[in-house]
Amino acid sequence: MPFSWTGFYAGGQVGGGWNDSHWSGDFVPFNTNGSGGIFGGQIGYNYQIGQYVIGIEGDLAGSTVKGDDQCSNVLGTVCETKQDYLGSVRGRLGYAVDRFLIYGDAGVAFTKYKIAEVDLAGQSFGGGSRVGWTAGLGVEYALTDHWTAGVE
Repeated sequence: MPFSWTGFYAGGQVGGGWNDSHWSGDFVPFNTNGSGGIFGGQIGYNYQIGQYVIGIEGDLAGSTVKGDDQCSNVLGTVCETKQDYLGSVRGRLGYAVDRFLIYGDAGVAFTKYKIAEVDLAGQSFGGGSRVGWTAGLGVEYALTDHWTAGVE
């Protein structure tokens, strides 16, 4: 009997990320480039029609992605950008060959970040959140009837 991808699912994720923040204003522009870990979970639902799989998925992940660089001529002054979390809600469309699924997804993405200027006199902080779009491709394999592994 062929494997069915229909149903609810939940899972964990781990990976890495990087940032490339461009600082500009009343100073010489500079970048803070960095990297870090990403860890979180996802939940979703798939429905299989023949070999086609449609679904929706949401995810939320904490982040240790941080970059810093000297940001002025004052010795010891460093500016940093840190991503606190990121998430998304995406539609999925895939093609299944028994336990193997290849898919594409697209949807809305969001993140929260902090910026800081650290110098010998103290720190000044800022930050905010951003909303945008995301799109990707992935493959997934059903190891058992209840466990899958994939890369996106």
